[in-house]
Amino acid sequence: MGPILDSSVLIAAERRHETVAQLLKQVFGLAGNQETALSAVALVELVHGIYRANTPQIRARREGFIEELLADVPVHPLTRQIAFLAGRIDAEQQSQGIKIPFQDLLIGVTALRGICGGDRESATFPEDTRSHSQTTLTRIKRCR
Repeated sequence: MGPILDSSVLIAAERRHETVAQLLKQVFGLAGNQETALSAVALVELVHGIYRANTPQIRARREGFIEELLADVPVHPLTRQIAFLAGRIDAEQQSQGIKIPFQDLLIGVTALRGICGGDRESATFPEDTRSHSQTTLTRIKRCR
């Protein structure tokens, strides 16, 4: 499996009026032609954006983007294994004074389970998860 798309990447693409095809072309350019997927948590964040739209036009554009996305990209569910790994990583990080926003934790662990089968040593989280103004595509090291 290839990269799990973060909601910040998807939101930025939608706000720039990019199509899903254009976004996936960028992703494939960076990560190679691998199966790209979406976390169920990221889907919740995208749907939230539909209902926060200020105008009917923005709402319709967001709905269309999500429908196009779901036609091209599979959604990975929140599984028991993901829940246990997220709980462990969250507890370990908080005991060291590090707070990972919950949604980012779940999306990251979904990616981690898919790419490495749960090797938490390969996980990285952005230092500043509050900035969603630009699309950032980060290469994830392949597991050994």
